[in-house]
Amino acid sequence: MDKDANLKWAKNTGESVEKLVAKWYSKTANAKSRAIGKPCMALMKLSTKNGEDVLADACEYANLHGLTTPSDIAIITARNDADGLDELPSVNVAHQNIRGADYFGGHHEA
Repeated sequence: MDKDANLKWAKNTGESVEKLVAKWYSKTANAKSRAIGKPCMALMKLSTKNGEDVLADACEYANLHGLTTPSDIAIITARNDADGLDELPSVNVAHQNIRGADYFGGHHEA
């Protein structure tokens, strides 16, 4: 699918979905970009699985909190089924077992 078809689908699905898809396409000049088309297809699958209203609500939440990947949207829709959007954290929490700069104390080799 190309940019026009994806934006038309997004507009028919909801304003927040259209905003997200337009943001993706704003990063490329290629109207047939596969890198943008694949996330659009993922949103379409989420729409089929969860419904357009749930997807639109999830995209609205994602737009407000800077979550822009289809994986983020999938997590939001999954949590929406369980607890509702009110219970979602506003940021994606990092994994607890990741060793950061504090662990190595600045004495590590690149």
